Parts: sequence; C-alpha cells; structure tokens
Amino acid sequence: TIRDGLAKSPRFPKTATNLIGIGEEAGALEKSLNKLTAFYKLQVDFKLGNLSKAIEPVLLVVVFGMVLALALAVFLPMWKMNSLMKK
Repeated sequence: TIRDGLAKSPRFPKTATNLIGIGEEAGALEKSLNKLTAFYKLQVDFKLGNLSKAIEPVLLVVVFGMVLALALAVFLPMWKMNSLMKK
C-alpha cells in the first residue's frame, strides 16, 4: 500500500501516513488527501504570517539605521564647518 511505502521513509510525518492509510482502507483516498492538503495549507499560512511579523522589527531597525546614516552624512559636514568658522 501507499501507507507502507511512506511509513518506511523518515521524511513523511506520521499524521500524513496515518491519514493516507485510513483513506486507503475506507476507499476515500481523495477525500483524505484533500483534508491533508487543507491541514498543511493552514499550517503554512500560519507560519508565514508569524514570519512576516518577526521580520518587521528587523526591517524597522535597518530602515532607521539607513535614515540615521543619511542624516549624519548631511549634518556632520555642516557641524564641522560651523566649528571651524568659530575658531
């Protein structure tokens, strides 16, 4: 059976192999594969949503650093000239 072949591989999770085995026994492999697809789609969507939330602070710090570097590149020469003119 398909379940036996997948159970030998360590790459397939037990949940998937068990659900495929149940689908084979019941004669409704297509329905069980559709349920498995919906389950993993939900998991991937959830993890991608969390990933984007985790990346936001990093991007914020990077953008802040770029703006700070730009501002310093503009103002440091002006401050240097101002201090030279006072001497």
